[in-house]
Amino acid sequence: MISTNEVKDMNAYLNDNTTELVKTNDFYIPVAILVVLCGLIYNSAFENNKYTCDNIVANVYLYVLVSLVLFHIFTLIFVKNKSIKYLYAIQKKMGNIVFLLLFVAILFGLFMVFYSIQTNIIGSHIMLVILIGIISYLLSYLFILLKMQGLYNQVILTTALLVFGIMCIFYYKQELIVPYLKDEKIYLTVVVIFIILIICKLIYFYIYGYSKMIRIVGASVVVVLFIYLLLADTQQILEITPSECKTALVECQKSMFNSKCNIEKYPSYPQKSYEIFNDIIVIAKNISEIFLASNND
Repeated sequence: MISTNEVKDMNAYLNDNTTELVKTNDFYIPVAILVVLCGLIYNSAFENNKYTCDNIVANVYLYVLVSLVLFHIFTLIFVKNKSIKYLYAIQKKMGNIVFLLLFVAILFGLFMVFYSIQTNIIGSHIMLVILIGIISYLLSYLFILLKMQGLYNQVILTTALLVFGIMCIFYYKQELIVPYLKDEKIYLTVVVIFIILIICKLIYFYIYGYSKMIRIVGASVVVVLFIYLLLADTQQILEITPSECKTALVECQKSMFNSKCNIEKYPSYPQKSYEIFNDIIVIAKNISEIFLASNND
């Protein structure tokens, strides 16, 4: 759901060849950071070209950082080339319902492949890049809108401070928070609430159209839900011990269907980092929605 003003801003940028939101030198720093992080990952997460069980949490968050930087680079590319207009053209030609069903089916298939090849190092990394690219492409419109309205830096700073603050609270108050993160009923309830919320927002939009209040309230609820999911996903990583990891590393290499293979303890860094990366992206996306809605009547 975007407002009429945002639609105008989007069309103005896509149809104006003189407006340039991304310059070539915008790529220099992100690419340099990406190279450095990749070097750190290779030295920390691998041993003899295989995953290592040393520094599991640090390795996962190195992958998260790489994913965020790669997401940013992809977004710069898509925005610079105004690639989102092709998606709009396809959506208009196919119709909203058919497009949505096809999109969900494709994304579901990609995730099935991604999580079924956790022991395949090369395949996992290729799928990670593909998924990051797709999510970046789909959300590149937000970069355009935020830049057009001068809100981009505010959103990035707000997201960074929120995530950092929440992680600090979690670190110092683990004994109070962890019991709630381990409760599978709470985790499932959060996921169900999120799905119901998305469905309700879609139904409301198609019946009544755009609503600033619904957009802000809905986005705020999603931020809260995904803060919980971010902490829960982080806690799952913290629970992996080096001995459990090493056992999974040996057994799962034989076969993922091996009864002794506990894939949850396997150091599949692309898969485990993607869940945390996705939590952060969803939080940032909904913070963007709040800022954009608040900035438009």
